[in-house]
Amino acid sequence: MIPYLLAGLSILIAGGVHWTFPNVFWKASIYSTLIIVVVSLLLIFVFQSNYLGLDEKTAETANVGVAVLLVSALVSFFGLLISLMVGYFLKIVRPSI
Repeated sequence: MIPYLLAGLSILIAGGVHWTFPNVFWKASIYSTLIIVVVSLLLIFVFQSNYLGLDEKTAETANVGVAVLLVSALVSFFGLLISLMVGYFLKIVRPSI
C-alpha cells in the first residue's frame, strides 16, 4: 500500500512544483526530486515499514546507514524519473507564459 501512496504523492508533488515553475524546467525537476526523496524517507520511517530491510525477526544485524543510502539512491532515481515525465507532460499541455 505504501509504494502506491508514495507514487501518487510523487506525481502530485512533481505536478505542483512544475506547475509553479513553468519556465525553469531543470530547477523544478531538482526541487521536486528533493521533495520526493525527503517525503518518501519520512513516510517510510513514520509507517515503520520494512522497506529498509530492518526486520526484528531475523538473526541478521541490520546496517541502517547502508540501508538508508540504498533507499535514498533508489528513491532519488525514481523521483527524478517521475519529475521529468510529469514535467515534460505539463510542458506540452500547459503553454509557457
